[in-house]
Amino acid sequence: IRIAHSHIDIGRSLPTGLVNRIYYQWSLRKSKQAATHGLACSTLAASSYYGKEWQSDPRWSVFYCGLEYTPFAQEVDSQALRNSLGIPERSFVVGHVGSFRDHQKNHVFLIKVAAELARIDPSVYWLLVGDGILRRKIENEAARLDLNPRLIFTGVRTDIPQLMLGAMDAFVFPSLFEGLGLVMVEAQAAGLPCICSDVIPKEADIVSGLVMRMSLTQPATDWAYAILDMLKLKNKLPSRKEALKRVENSPFNIYNTLSILERIYSGG
Repeated sequence: IRIAHSHIDIGRSLPTGLVNRIYYQWSLRKSKQAATHGLACSTLAASSYYGKEWQSDPRWSVFYCGLEYTPFAQEVDSQALRNSLGIPERSFVVGHVGSFRDHQKNHVFLIKVAAELARIDPSVYWLLVGDGILRRKIENEAARLDLNPRLIFTGVRTDIPQLMLGAMDAFVFPSLFEGLGLVMVEAQAAGLPCICSDVIPKEADIVSGLVMRMSLTQPATDWAYAILDMLKLKNKLPSRKEALKRVENSPFNIYNTLSILERIYSGG
């Protein structure tokens, strides 16, 4: 049993350099020839790796990544958590979780949105979770735009559920491309209103009403006002308890996917 996995939009993640691209394309072709099974985290990830006719080959299938959501049911001391991050308790906090290793997460645009939102409402704080080689560049841009200290870089954290539950009021995800965007499913499990780019596969929309999609061609000002609009609708959005229930009942619950994965790996 040889299982190929596709977790991203392959067409948008090709390496630079002719030699690297040739090797990359060759390795993709060889991996598909050798695979007995192929799993993809979304239909987009499936078509980009296995081809537009992937559904005609019984080896290929979409298999959603399951998570365990018990951490999203816990009580979090929001005041203590925000104090530890230097955020006033009653502040409105916009969050983002994503690697700074390349341009995929679109941090440059995220900083532009933060600058526009600061112009409209200077009291808003931002919490950016993640690390990578581009982090210093983004930090310097934030300093140039005078966004400190209301834009907080946490680095890598192991307490994402707690941060979403106790420190964030909204989640923004302007990625240039994604295989799925699993962190957005986590944000919905925490009951956070999500403003995301319209290139995110729609399978990531689990909780109706919590997700607002925006085009990356729209200016940062539009994104800033969209965040504020979601805040105004907060009392009309699904409750945190209801949002968690919907995510737990979705295909992204590990207990709904474990038996399928076990069957594949055991050759059943």
